[in-house]
Amino acid sequence: MTAPRHLRNSLWSVIQYLISALVMVISVRVFTTYLGAELYGVYSLLTVVGSLNLLSGLGLNTATVRFLAKQGKSRESDTDFLVGLVAAVAFASVMVALGIIWKDPILEAVLHVPERFVPASSDVYVLFLISNVPVLAGQVTLALLDALQLVSISSILQGVYTFLYWGSLLMVFALGMPFVAVGYAALSTALLWCAVVTFVTLRQWGRLSPLWDRGAIMQSIRKQLGFGIQVNAGSVIAMLFEPLTKIVASHLLGIREVGLFDLGLKARSFIWGAFARALYPVFPLLAAEHDGAKRREIVADLEEKLLLVILPVSLIVAGTAWAVAQLWIGADVAEIGTTMGVLTISYLYGSTLMTPYYHFLVVNGEAGRVALLHTLNVLANLLGIILTFQILGFYALVLGSGAAMLVSSAVAFRHQSKILHIRIVTHSGTIRAVTMLGGTGVIVVVMMAA
Repeated sequence: MTAPRHLRNSLWSVIQYLISALVMVISVRVFTTYLGAELYGVYSLLTVVGSLNLLSGLGLNTATVRFLAKQGKSRESDTDFLVGLVAAVAFASVMVALGIIWKDPILEAVLHVPERFVPASSDVYVLFLISNVPVLAGQVTLALLDALQLVSISSILQGVYTFLYWGSLLMVFALGMPFVAVGYAALSTALLWCAVVTFVTLRQWGRLSPLWDRGAIMQSIRKQLGFGIQVNAGSVIAMLFEPLTKIVASHLLGIREVGLFDLGLKARSFIWGAFARALYPVFPLLAAEHDGAKRREIVADLEEKLLLVILPVSLIVAGTAWAVAQLWIGADVAEIGTTMGVLTISYLYGSTLMTPYYHFLVVNGEAGRVALLHTLNVLANLLGIILTFQILGFYALVLGSGAAMLVSSAVAFRHQSKILHIRIVTHSGTIRAVTMLGGTGVIVVVMMAA
C-alpha cells in the first residue's frame, strides 16, 4: 500500500469513527435519561452477548484479510472467502442456539441480572444473540474490502451500522416503546446492515468464482482454521476483558455499578477507538509486505511517533475527564470521570502503543504470543478487582482494569525489545522512563483531581 493511500485510509477511518462516536455519545445520554441507572446497567450486561461474534468468528475475518491481501483477486481467494463465511456463520448459529437453550442460567447465574428485571431482559437477550449472526457475516464480508486495501469504504460501512443501530434505538425511546423493542431494533439493524455490506462489497470485489472441488475446499479450511484459531484465541481472551469485568461487577458490587463502569468505558472509547481506527490500515499494510526487516522498520517508526502523540493527549485527558463527565451525563461525575480518565490513559499506553506490534505478530503467524499477552491482561484485571473491591468498592474496577493494561504492555515492550529487537526509540532505557513517568504521572493527576 502506498503511503498516501495508507494515510487516506487512516483518515477516513478516524473521521468515520469520530462521527459514529458522537452519535453514540448523544444516544447514551438519552438512554440514561430514559432507562435510569439500574435498567441501563441491565442493558450494559445484555450487550455482553454482542461479543459472541468474536468468539464464534474463529478469527476467520482476520485470516481472510491476511491471505487475500497476499493472493489478490483469484479463484483461490474466492474459495477462501466463501469457506470462511460459511464456517463462521455455521459456528455462530450453533453458539446462538446453545445460548438460547441455556438462557435462564446465563441471565440469572452468569450475568446476575436482578430477578425483577429478568422478564423484561429475556426476549432482549435472545434477540441480541440472534443479531450476532448477520453482524458476523457482514464483518467477514468486509474483509474483502480490507484485503483490497479499500479501508475507507469499509470504514464508511461500519459507520452505517453505527447510525442504523443508535438511530433505531433512539426511535424506540422517542416512540415510548417497551424495553423489548431494543432487541428487535438491534436485530433489524443487523439484517439490513449485512445486506448493504454484501451488496457494496461484491460490487467492489467482483463476481465470485470459487473452486468447488473437494481438495480446494479442504485445503482452504485447513489453511484458514490453522491461522484463524490462533488469532481467535487472542481475540476471545481480549474479548473477555470488558465483559468479565461487567459480570464480576454485577456479582460483587451491583447492577448500578455495571452501568457507571460502562459509561466510563464508552467515554474512553471516544479517544482510544479513534487511535485504533487510525492504526487498523497497518494490518493489511504489513500483510502485503513480504520483507521481515521492512515490517520491523514500519512497526518501530509507528510506535515512536505514537508515543509523541500519546503523551500530550494523556495530559489533556487527565485535566478534562471530570469536566467531560459533568457536561455529558451530569450525575455520578466522580465514578464516570475517574473511569474515563484512568482507562483512557492506561489503554493509550497499554493497547494503542502496542497495536503495531500486535499486528506484526499476527501477520508473522505468531498470534499465540498475542493470546498470551491478553491472558495476562485478563488475569491481572480480575486479580486486582478481587483483591481490592472490599476496600475500594467501585474504584476496584478502575484500578484493576488500568493496572492490567499497563502490566501487559510492560511485558510486550520487553518481548519486542529483547526477542524481536523492535524498539520505539534508540535506547530501551528511554522507552521505560518515558512510558513509566508519562503513564503513571498522568494517572496520578487524574486520581488527585478526584
